This record gives sequence, structure tokens and C-alpha cells, in this order.
Amino acid sequence: MIKNYDGNNFSVDIEISENSASICGGFFGEVQVLQSELFFIRIKNVNTNEFVTISSLDVWDSVECAGGKIVFKNPSGINDITAQINAVLRTDALEWICKVDNKNEEFSVMEISYPVPVVSSKSVSAFVPTTSGRVIKNFDKNSYSENQPYPSMKYSMQYFAYYGENSGIYLGVHDEMASSKKYVCDYNYKNLTTKISYYAIGGGEAANSFDAAGKMVWQYFSGDWYDAAMIYRHFVTSSAAWLPEFGRKDTDYKYKKIPFWLMDCMPNTPQQGDNMPESLRVKGNNYPRDTWYKAAVKMRNELGVPIAYHIYNWHKIPFNINYPHFLPAKDEYYEGLKELKENNVYVMPYINALSWESRDTDYDVNFENTGKLGAVIDENGNAIGVDYPQIKPDGNTTLLMPICASYKKWHDIMEKLSHDIEATMDVEGIYFDEVSTKGYPCYSKDHSHRMGGGNWWWQEAYNMMSRIKNNSTKKGFYFSESNAECHMKSFDGFLTWDWVCDGDVPAFPAVYSGYIVMLGRSTNGKRKNDVDFFKYFTAKSLLYGQQLGWCNPDIVYKEEMLGFLKTMVSMRDRFTDVFCYGSLLRPPKISGTVADKVNEPALWYTDNVKMEQMLSGAWKNETGSSVFIFAVNVSNVVNEFELNFSPNEYLENNGTGLDNYVIKDVAPPESCIVYELSKSKDEPIKRIF
Repeated sequence: MIKNYDGNNFSVDIEISENSASICGGFFGEVQVLQSELFFIRIKNVNTNEFVTISSLDVWDSVECAGGKIVFKNPSGINDITAQINAVLRTDALEWICKVDNKNEEFSVMEISYPVPVVSSKSVSAFVPTTSGRVIKNFDKNSYSENQPYPSMKYSMQYFAYYGENSGIYLGVHDEMASSKKYVCDYNYKNLTTKISYYAIGGGEAANSFDAAGKMVWQYFSGDWYDAAMIYRHFVTSSAAWLPEFGRKDTDYKYKKIPFWLMDCMPNTPQQGDNMPESLRVKGNNYPRDTWYKAAVKMRNELGVPIAYHIYNWHKIPFNINYPHFLPAKDEYYEGLKELKENNVYVMPYINALSWESRDTDYDVNFENTGKLGAVIDENGNAIGVDYPQIKPDGNTTLLMPICASYKKWHDIMEKLSHDIEATMDVEGIYFDEVSTKGYPCYSKDHSHRMGGGNWWWQEAYNMMSRIKNNSTKKGFYFSESNAECHMKSFDGFLTWDWVCDGDVPAFPAVYSGYIVMLGRSTNGKRKNDVDFFKYFTAKSLLYGQQLGWCNPDIVYKEEMLGFLKTMVSMRDRFTDVFCYGSLLRPPKISGTVADKVNEPALWYTDNVKMEQMLSGAWKNETGSSVFIFAVNVSNVVNEFELNFSPNEYLENNGTGLDNYVIKDVAPPESCIVYELSKSKDEPIKRIF
């Protein structure tokens, strides 16, 4: 039989037989739905440890359909396992709910995928929730493949979108508890395949029954990535358990208004060898040892605004070695700290708050007698380890072991370390590396959580950070690596250093402006001396509402970068409250007379970066009375440009009555022009800078 689901501007057919089912076609606006499986489950034999994956296309003992409910019984002859897929038809959406009933004492269900359609890639753009959000086009020339968990630095939100010129399909898991999931994407010139699976609660335990968290939403929408972001924002603001109070009264205003960040690794001592973060390593730095703080003070004086400093390698232990035993600090750290504090630079040191170095044998409390009890265990029963290239004194590389977020001893260690740092080092905050980078399903039988997935990972991290914050006398700025959404309540800020890929769009700020500080982009490492790269991503940071920078202090000696930076920092400082409490609007369309540039990728990215030389953004202030439209010329020549936007979309009763408005103007080299759209009838649109 064919089960048809028709709504406004979409239609999907599900083919159901006695023993299988499939998505057999359809459309959402301009996007064509192709034939594919409806879902899959992955099952483990707990006696033999063998795994098998069974999809809706395989043979089940029976498949029954009643109304919107499709019931699959006994996959491939494995008795007493039932998967139930419920469809709910809405006017503009089709929603799916998945359940598993497992009464088999020999098998455990490890994961179940949500129904997600495969769509044709022809004339389609794909939005993926990586970094700030990324749009990938032209699949006859481009491809995309990624296999990563959620929440993670790779996948920070729970939705995708595929669209043509005017319309498409929004695919969102509306799971208000942000449970652990796996995303597998494979995009090519024929189709866009996205698999989103739920890590089962009780994975590894026999006879585990569970409901997959939330619901899978297939929704028609008109527009582009921004319209899809507004669908997700509506879900988040109405339901998400991880969302903090808007405006973040729990974060001191002086930290919310920071316009610019420095970062650097203090010079190594002979005992530390050559260890440092590989992604930040750069050749040719032959500055004196005290440059790390002397240049920072000079930068503070050059900019004339408050700045913050994220400091690595302040500890006597080598980088990535002997974690979590960070204290004591180097003697020369205190020398630099004194001068930084005297010049009103906020100092915030690095610690790693996820990983324990596995061969820290010189300590009474070490990995062997303490850390391994909290190590994350994979589905095969092995502790997870991550190799790093830093070298131990014995010549071996570092093996860092992620510690389960539920391990209370780890909470104790992190709380004591944090408070000892605050008590002895006079800092303004602490960077807790990796916490918001990656979550793991953990299959330990000895931890306080159930084996497998669930929402406990981020909630336990929140419990740890709540202890640290509530028991601190300092009340400083706490931040972590990358921007996995569910860790917002745990931190004041996210270090968005990896927002340097091609095709990035401000989807994350569109959803979360006003809820979390987003700071920095990596223009260090192999791109450190690239002026065009620096200017492009610094301008984007301004338009996305981020706190700027995360640059090495020696940028103060580079006049070709410093002038543009001063302009951007001045604008970030001037419009602080708009970026802190306002809303990011659909970026205006902009075109200029200066040709785009193409640059090599940074970090681990493989795609060249197309860099437009005129960039634009729009923000509405907190009261909704004004909209500020920014046009940035990142080139070093005059740029004549045309700016196109809808006043009626941006601001109700704006005085123009227009759905479309065009500004033609001329931007001086390396400049930022700002227009204000207000409710004034006499002059609703005016240039203010």
C-alpha cells in the first residue's frame, strides 16, 4: 500500500508492504524527495558482542499500519523487538515520533534513526549546523561528508535545511532535552543523504525499551537558511531546557561588552620542550620572551577600550601533558600578570576540563588510581583515548582520556583547580577547554548514568559548572571551546575560534543572539600573516555580533592589520548594547565593484574560502525601535556598492511602507558604514557613520 501525506506545498509517499517500508518519493516546495529507507536500528548481541544494522527496507516478520502509526515487529527473525514510527500530519509539516519495545534478553538496541528523507541535490543549497552555520551549494562541483555526534563542535544545533531559489524543507529534531545523537551526512552530485540517529538509553543492556527523544520535523518553508533558523529559534525559545535567561544577568556587563580578545601561548621553558597547540603553531616568531605581555599592554593602549586575554601555557607542566595537574604557574607568568592587570587587561587562563593525561605517574592522584574510574567507555567496553602530537619526556606522544561528565571525582578536581587558580592568580575568568566541544555516549556499567545515550551528558556538565560558579568568590567570566548549544547555561561565553570555513552564515547568532557571548575567530596559525584573511573574518565577526579578535598580541606591530582592526573594534564597542541585547536580522543583499578574492582554507577545512569584499549585516536593538544596517568594505580601495533589503521585514511601521529598498553608496578603503532604520516618518533611513 501507498500511504500519502499531503500538506501545504508538500507531498510525501510511504510505501508499506507486509514485511518492509520505504519513503518512495515526494516534494517539499522546490526540493525533490527521493526513494530511501524510512529508518534503521542497530542491534547488539550482548552474548557475542556482534552488531547488526537493520533498516525499514529489510525483512521484518510483520509491518502493520494503522492511521499514522507504523509498527515493525521482529527484525530479520530477531524476536521480541518492535519499532514503532508515528507520523503526525500538520498543515505545513510532517512530524515523526520513534519508539522501541525490546523484550529480548539476548539483544540490546544501540540506536534508532529518525526518519529523514534523502533529497535530490539538483539546484539545491544545503544548510548544515556546523560552526556558525554553513551553506553548501553547487553539488556538481562540491561534496560534503561528515560523521560526528551531537552535541559537538562539528554539529552545534539540531536542524538542517535544503532549499532551492525560493523554498525547501526544514529538517529539525525538536528535542528540548538535547539528548545525544549521531549525524552522518553524505552529499554529492546526485543526492543529499542525512542520517540522524538517537543513541539508545540502556544501549548495551539487554531488553532495553525507550522512546527516541523529541520529534523529527519535516517542514516546508519559503526562503533560505535564515527562514529555517527562525523555525528553529521558535522551537528553542518556546521549549529548550538548555536556554538561559535572555540578556544573561548572570554575566557581568563588563564581560558582555568586551570588544576584543587576545590569545597567546607563553614561551616554553626547557622542561616543556616544544609542546604547544599544533593548530596555532607558526614559524618565524622571534620576539623577546616578554612579548606575550608587553605587546598585549601596547595593544590595550592602541585600542583604548577594555580587552581580554586568553592565555595558554601559563603552567609549569608542558602543554597537553600531565593534565589535570595544572598548578603551579610559571614564575614569569606572575611578572606578566602584574603588568597586564595594571593596564586593565582582563586575564583568563586555559585549563582542559574534559581530558586526563593517561601517563601522569608522578602524582599521588593519577589516571591509574583515579582517572580511569571516570573514563568514557565505548560500546565495545574500551576506554576512549585521543592521541595528540605533544611529546612526553620519554619520547611518547600524549594520550588524553575523556572523562565522563557524570564522574563526581572529576567535578571535585575541577572545582578545586578553578578556585585555587582564582585564589592565587588574580584572574578575571577561566577557559574550560573541550567541555562544549564534544559529548559522548558512555557505556560504563559503573557510572551513575544508564549505559548509552540520553541527556545526562550536558546536564552533568551543567552540574559541575554550577558548583564551580556558585562556590566561587570571584564570579568571573567562564567560557569553553566551540558552541554546542546545550552548554549555554554552563558558561558565559563560547570561543568560536573555528568559524573560518567557506560558506559560513550567521545562523547560530540568528537563533541565539542575546543568550550567550560568542567570541573570536582563528586568524592565527598558518593564516596568521594573511592580511586579506584577517580582515575578512574580522569583519564577519562584527556583523555576526561576536566579540572580535582572538589574535596573537604581536598584531600590534602589523600596521596593515592594525588600522582595519581599530575601525572594527571601534564599531563593536560603539554598538555593544545592540549586539548584547538585540536581534540579528536577515543580512541585506550587497554587491560592490571590487571583485571577490579566493583564499586557501584554514585549520582542518579543505575548501578554499570565497571572500566577498563588501559585507553586510543588520541588527535590531533591544526595544525594537531601530535597526542598524552595516556595510563593511574589507578591501584597500574605494568600493562602490548597492545594498538591498526590506524595511517592512526589518521594522514594523518604519515610515517607508516599502518591501524593498536600495541604497547606493561609496565605501572608502577598509571602512564600515552604518545606516539607521527607525520609525521616523520624516527620515526613516539615514546614514549615521
